[in-house]
Amino acid sequence: MSSSSSFPSESRFKFHIHPIKNIDYRQIWEKFNQTINDESIYRPTTDVDEIIYALRRSKIVKVDLYSPSTFSAYKWMIVLEGGQHVLFKPALINKTVKASVNCVSGCEHPEYEIAGFALNRLFGLRNMPYTTGRRVSWDQEIAPVATEVLKKSVTVREDGDICIVWTCYLEYESRYCFEKGIIYGALVYWIGNKTVVQRVADKASWHHEYHAMGDFLANFSSILPGNRTYCDQFRKREPYSDMVSFGYILDMAAIDFLMLNYDGGKHTYIANRNDTIRLNILIDYGLSFCDRNDPILLAPIYQCCRIRKKLYKSLLKYSANLTEAFDETTKDDPLYPLLLPMDLTVIQQRLNTIITIIEICFKKYGEMGVLL
Repeated sequence: MSSSSSFPSESRFKFHIHPIKNIDYRQIWEKFNQTINDESIYRPTTDVDEIIYALRRSKIVKVDLYSPSTFSAYKWMIVLEGGQHVLFKPALINKTVKASVNCVSGCEHPEYEIAGFALNRLFGLRNMPYTTGRRVSWDQEIAPVATEVLKKSVTVREDGDICIVWTCYLEYESRYCFEKGIIYGALVYWIGNKTVVQRVADKASWHHEYHAMGDFLANFSSILPGNRTYCDQFRKREPYSDMVSFGYILDMAAIDFLMLNYDGGKHTYIANRNDTIRLNILIDYGLSFCDRNDPILLAPIYQCCRIRKKLYKSLLKYSANLTEAFDETTKDDPLYPLLLPMDLTVIQQRLNTIITIIEICFKKYGEMGVLL
């Protein structure tokens, strides 16, 4: 199965920089940084639209090529007015459904980062960095404050177009070309500015842990809810013996399944001064929406027959209208539409699959035995 589509041509848009005077962006960043704690990145009462607006409109004061680079995405590190750092990933012009064989390879689609944040926000998880699309002018915003290293990574053509060639995983060459020097991509809030953040590379998502246990096919029994044999083994491993960390694994399983994200092996945590892991931050959703369904991503939920009550209520809330709610939440994003029609259809189907599994678990263990 394959499908393709293109984002609207940049020539459709008239690009103007509208400076906003008398805004203290440093104060804005400090206010939102103070909401980050060991339970969430922002509180339920936080006006997320305020910071999204600031991310889209604040002045860019410095741009450098992000290092260390990855094999899947070309990235910039941008400093905004007021000192806030953000990661910027230019978006591919032509968007296509990722083939099954390329689920964890090839170039990222940064618009999926924005889609991931939108879903995370709808479900009230509040553990994904603020992410939004933004269009920037090479001549007016980037070139005057860019490092020489970054300037050498792009080609400025005589017609004013900007082109970037990036080889993903040393195999898939991708060419980014932006008309009239207007570059668009995903802007990801860098929460490490004043927060203790710990990257734990060896604590991967459930399916990675599953492979690490060895004898994968023998362990992976038929897909029936409530086979807690492996779940019980997993719960003995740190940090998952802690109910809070275990809850984050269940949340991540739902989001990874909805987006078919196979890149979930990269965990980042907010830790306290004793290095005790408290908040699992969901990042890196550029390699999502593969053209296949894989139930292994749901293993924590259907094998443990557990889910957080809060997430379950959110799933029920959108059981009939997730695609409409997603569209409403993202329609003002500069990269809209973020997903192909096929992607929108499958996330609704996958959401209802999760609900069906939980209903089977209720029959076996009762609500008290399933909901955390």
